[in-house]
Amino acid sequence: MIAKQADVVAALTAEVLEGVPEQFSKDVHDVRPHPGQKLAASRLRHLMHASNLHLPDAGKFASEIIKSRLDRESGSKSKKVQDVYSIRCIPQVHGVVHETIAFVKHILTTEINSVTDNPMVMINRETPETASAGNFHGEYPGKSLDQIAIAIHEIANISERRIERLVHPDYIKEPIDFPGFLVGGQEGLNNGFMILQYTAAALVSENKVLTHPSTVDSITTSGGTEDHVSMGTYAARKALTVVENVEH
Repeated sequence: MIAKQADVVAALTAEVLEGVPEQFSKDVHDVRPHPGQKLAASRLRHLMHASNLHLPDAGKFASEIIKSRLDRESGSKSKKVQDVYSIRCIPQVHGVVHETIAFVKHILTTEINSVTDNPMVMINRETPETASAGNFHGEYPGKSLDQIAIAIHEIANISERRIERLVHPDYIKEPIDFPGFLVGGQEGLNNGFMILQYTAAALVSENKVLTHPSTVDSITTSGGTEDHVSMGTYAARKALTVVENVEH
């Protein structure tokens, strides 16, 4: 859900900043056909009403904001060609997040429907008996939770860059002519939305520490018997904190 919400928010931001929706065209993403990338691009096209912007009467299909840009550029030698990476590359960044979520869901679904005891009672053998093995090892869930933390963090990482573009005085002056930090009233007495970007930057910076993989670590315990451990519990705790930060 959080990744789908990120696509919607990204589309809104790209539209307000008068992004170039042609960069989300279907044929552009068909030649690099990662499923997640194609999914994100498709959502952006539909949300921005940009599926037909390659047609001669593109303005007929565009949203009001995009249509306004197209009208201004009509007959003009000055035309916006491309956006900054945080807008232009939304499908590529969000796409791998969608695929990582699907991968992790598969891993965790398999895990919670598995037997991870030790020893295990093998009742289906010809002679039922116990078996000591390694199904308890948490590498699968641990590694997948490290990956989900990194993936979800990237949603916030790129989103924070777009937040700055919504409030930075230099970025919103042209062409949408909004006041710096979206201040409503006398500057100096009103900070507008400046602190909003501070908060986003702080959460993203915290996540950069939390996304260091837990499972690259191991420490020997139990007199040397347990000489490789997954650190999966810590991976789970960190992943939950990262997700909560991104939700904020």
